[in-house]
Amino acid sequence: MPESHVTVLGAGVVGLTTAMLLSRTPDYSVTVVAKHMPGDYDIEYASPWADTVVYRRAKDVGTATGDWFAELLREDAWFADVVPN
Repeated sequence: MPESHVTVLGAGVVGLTTAMLLSRTPDYSVTVVAKHMPGDYDIEYASPWADTVVYRRAKDVGTATGDWFAELLREDAWFADVVPN
């Protein structure tokens, strides 16, 4: 099957998560198009100021959810070359 080219609009939480999940499949070539990217500080880009709630994730160790969070926290994460900070 030929590779499908996918364009994701927006680099917020939903856009970047969608791009990440699609890029894991060799069937897709993913491009992210956004006015602002992580690391940009602009009043129009909410992610630098988005509120967070920290939950203990000990119950997720060894599960698909735990593996997903562990991947996001790696120093050599897949997005390290894309996100400047």
